[in-house]
Amino acid sequence: MNLVALIDGLAASGDLALIALGALAVEAILFIVFFRDQPKLFASLTCNAASGAALILGLRAALLGHGGTTIAIWLSVSLLAHAGDLWVRLRR
Repeated sequence: MNLVALIDGLAASGDLALIALGALAVEAILFIVFFRDQPKLFASLTCNAASGAALILGLRAALLGHGGTTIAIWLSVSLLAHAGDLWVRLRR
């Protein structure tokens, strides 16, 4: 199978976003394992991961043809998580 066709198929089905979300989940598990004893860093990384996950879910919604409201909700969730990350970082 052609690599470009494979990627196009994964994008069209939304599975490409799920693969990215899976990679982010593995990264989040590593955060838990390695940074749980550093509360501020852990909080920042958790907010950052949540922001990324919401962006990926917004991408998936767009790839699957969901309406603008659904996409806007995911982008808003990402914004809130990003604001949380900034709040944690600026309190240092």
